[in-house]
Amino acid sequence: MESIKGSFAHLECLVSGSLPISVLWYKDEKEIKSDEKHKCTFFENSAFLEISRLDSADSGGYTCIASNEAGKDQCSGALLVKEIQVHWFRDGKEISRSDKYKMFFVKSVASLEIIGADANDSGVYFCEARNEAGSESYSMELAVKEPPAFIGELTPVEVVKGSMTVFECQVTGTGPFEVTWHKDKKQIKTNKKHAIYEYVRPSFVKKMENASSVLGSVATFQCVVMGSPSLSVQWKKDENWILVDLKIERIFENNVATLRIPICEACHSGKYTCQVANEAGQDKCFATLIVQEPPKIIEKPEVINVTLGDAVSLECKVSGTPEIKVKWTKDGIELTPSRQNKLNFENNLSSLKIQSTQLEDAGDYLFEATNSVDTCSCKVKLIVVEQVIAPTFIKKLMETQEVLGSVVYMECKVAGSLPISVQWTKDGSVLASKTKYQLEQKDNTVSLEIKNFEEEDTGEYLCTS
Repeated sequence: MESIKGSFAHLECLVSGSLPISVLWYKDEKEIKSDEKHKCTFFENSAFLEISRLDSADSGGYTCIASNEAGKDQCSGALLVKEIQVHWFRDGKEISRSDKYKMFFVKSVASLEIIGADANDSGVYFCEARNEAGSESYSMELAVKEPPAFIGELTPVEVVKGSMTVFECQVTGTGPFEVTWHKDKKQIKTNKKHAIYEYVRPSFVKKMENASSVLGSVATFQCVVMGSPSLSVQWKKDENWILVDLKIERIFENNVATLRIPICEACHSGKYTCQVANEAGQDKCFATLIVQEPPKIIEKPEVINVTLGDAVSLECKVSGTPEIKVKWTKDGIELTPSRQNKLNFENNLSSLKIQSTQLEDAGDYLFEATNSVDTCSCKVKLIVVEQVIAPTFIKKLMETQEVLGSVVYMECKVAGSLPISVQWTKDGSVLASKTKYQLEQKDNTVSLEIKNFEEEDTGEYLCTS
């Protein structure tokens, strides 16, 4: 089983036999005693081991040994503790530890420390937590404000009486600014003799915010800008400027910049930049769009025939935005892991393995996949018979094109009475496991892996049973 660092794990074994029964738990052959971290109990033929405050040292093999006067028996399993990895990003680019950036992750609290922050450090920061089960992120905007400062000083000028003269100065800092002019400590106002012009570099009064949308729905980014005319607005997705695109609408009216995607596709997920510019300078703001996909079942069997007493695996493959939760039910009752049923969900493939099929296992099984967007389901019919079943392929090989030097993986699924033997051939010649070819058969899945694909590996591959 798998669990996350900092959480807890619950291991359970069902025991039968004459009482009294004694139960002992071991980790990597070392006996486990009940303490603040471990709780061992035995109640109504069920042996329990609960481990709290999991860390990486708790990963390993666990064994439960049950004994009475007649003898003893044992069962074993593995526990994998997954650690959470924290990554920090600024405006879509990952931040690395340095003299400027210090990162900490202590007691489930992630923090980023910026040493000597200045205006250049302003932007949108993302904190992303990941493990093998999925990822979650949170964003925040940092605005570092600087006081106004003049670049250079006014220089004395000599002019001819009756002519015009111009004084000009440039200001840096966080706008907007209030600028006044003085002569001999007396403020100058705009009049027939004096004309005061102020060219304000553009800035965002309201920045666009991160957005999420469902596949096929609309997504909109909007921001409000200010600055001296004339203002021009450009949009960028990731590192590419958005030019003419019939699938994306761009509008700039009354100092409001809008980007609208009427029908979101998966490729629209990413970081969007709005850049506004005038003669005085430019400014940017950023936001991220996540296009969420509802779960979809992309591979499933319709009917599976199995011989009484054989093991069988029911498998469904799904796609969609994580985190996807799956479950199997039969006759309205959800199936849970047990000695008879093994449940697994990895790489978007959910499997229900029945160790030894009985006549009562026959029937319709309902598979459901759910994420934050929607739920999808399908039915798989299992037929249990008391006779030998000839092998049939329930998932066949597909034609494929591969890149030279890559690793090629071919897979098919076969059903029928166990044991089932298969043979791989290439252009009529039998293949065997060796350095270049890796042949594997697990349950009803058979696969061929070709390492370092070369031109001579091109051909017709056949799997027969």
